[in-house]
Parts: sequence; C-alpha cells; structure tokens
Amino acid sequence: AGKRISLNLRAFPMDPQFVDNPTKYQPERFLPEAIEARKGTPSEIIDHPNFEDPFGRGKRRCLGGSVAKAEIMILAARLIQDWEISLVDPLDATRWTAKQKLMLKADPYPAMKLVKRDIEGNEWL
Repeated sequence: AGKRISLNLRAFPMDPQFVDNPTKYQPERFLPEAIEARKGTPSEIIDHPNFEDPFGRGKRRCLGGSVAKAEIMILAARLIQDWEISLVDPLDATRWTAKQKLMLKADPYPAMKLVKRDIEGNEWL
C-alpha cells in the first residue's frame, strides 16, 4: 500500500520482442491485415487501445486533450506553410541516434535552419 505504479507505454512499441524493427518507420504495420495477423501473439499488445491516445482513456482522460491536439495541428500547419525547414548540414541526418529520456529525442540534436517562405498575400502575418 502507498506505492506508486506507472506504466511506460513507450516501452512495448519499442521492444523488438513485440515489434519487428521498432525504430524503422513502417506505417503499414497498423493496417487492418497486420493487426489481424498479430492476434493471439505476444505482439498484439501494441494494438491495445491504451496505446492509441497519449492523453489517456476513461474517466481520468486529460480534459484538454482535444484542444491540445487541435493546437498541435494548427502549429504544425503554420510552421510548414510559413517556413522552409531544413538541416544546417544535410549529413546530420545520419549522425544522430534516438535517445530515450522523458520523450524520444535525437542525440546529438541536429542543427535546423528555418527560412521564411515568400508567399504572396501573407503580408498580414
């Protein structure tokens, strides 16, 4: 009693025991056929509903989750519309590894360059 228990939901999807090539970008692993093929195997853990939403589930779900998702989408859209984003050194794309802290991050983090897009009609922004 009095012990705190937490579940690292990032561990299962990044564990080679449950996911083939977990660091490789393979969106097809979440197609209905792939999900069906995992049923009855230890790998079906990654299809659990708790992995779908970073804001939790049930009565303890984050109340601001919907607002946060909308803000994230708007911010990402504005960044992509208004700025050209690239690496300062294109070879940096191969010089970093994924490092797990509180969140997954690049180590060392590559230097990025943002150049304002010259878009007609965006003078008011």
